Amino acid sequence: MFSVNHESNHESNYESNHESNHESNYESNHESNHESNYESNYESNHESNHESNYESNHESNHESNHESNYESNHESNHESNHESNHESNHESNHESNHESNHESNYESNNNFTYNGTKTNNCPNSFSTINSLNDYFFVLGSTSISRKFILKKNELNFISVSIHINERKIGCRKKHDPFTLTSNISVAKGLKLLSMIKKNKELQKKIHNLSKNKKVVLLVGDEVIYCNNKIYEKPQNENEAYLFLKSYNNNKCYSCSSLTLIELETEKIITGIDQAIINILHMNNSVIKQILYDPSIYYCAGALKIENPHMHKCIKLINGNIDSIFGLSLNLLIHLVNLL
Repeated sequence: MFSVNHESNHESNYESNHESNHESNYESNHESNHESNYESNYESNHESNHESNYESNHESNHESNHESNYESNHESNHESNHESNHESNHESNHESNHESNHESNYESNNNFTYNGTKTNNCPNSFSTINSLNDYFFVLGSTSISRKFILKKNELNFISVSIHINERKIGCRKKHDPFTLTSNISVAKGLKLLSMIKKNKELQKKIHNLSKNKKVVLLVGDEVIYCNNKIYEKPQNENEAYLFLKSYNNNKCYSCSSLTLIELETEKIITGIDQAIINILHMNNSVIKQILYDPSIYYCAGALKIENPHMHKCIKLINGNIDSIFGLSLNLLIHLVNLL
């Protein structure tokens, strides 16, 4: 089941003063490396012949004590340094490389396989997915995985980089991942709306590309919940190590939020999707290999399931894989229908 929040008063309380020009060589190196790794691993991870221990459906995702007590405002501490570096100006050369090599076997919200087990995503009919073609999305993110999901489903969109100070948003003491991630997602949406209002050139670009389709702003956020703690993007290697160590022979919860804002009416809606990941036999030698991957610092909880060393340890994914990659297509369809 999806958790959905309707928001009405979007003043700029959520907007942060944290705009930065933090482009760096690390950013561009990360972007190109992450593209190639993401393309090859993501495709191959979901191909091979594996059996089926995976359960599906979002209802079963909300088992144990993580059901609907998590409902509203919550998330953020470590997107500060990494977020500003990660969400910069990295569309140009990498954009074309990213588009060309993502062809083969990805089918959104169909069955994926992982290491002898199988995950059944909630299926969408082509007609349901095609209903999204009536919209033009302004994606408030330069995330490779989010752009990939939209592109592979042939949705019309433009990607815009935004920056907010996530440390100033939400409360982490209550250990409420749903509230935190939804608050940050809403803050990103309001920031994007403000940017568009102030930028005539961007307005013109959106108008020309949308071709009279309804324009919807689309932003997302994700946190990992494990051992009654909220994991955001790791700020350093030690924190990444501790995150990864806690996953071994354990399960963690990917809480992924989406916020949509209809540009014309400024109507806003937020929803949350959850997936459960069971990980076994991820010992220190495996963790050491994962830590060599610099892109884990751009993933909530350092959880990069397409990393070849990590994915070998994943024994069960209960829920939508695209939700773990930061953009649940099922949730997007659900929210669009409520706008």
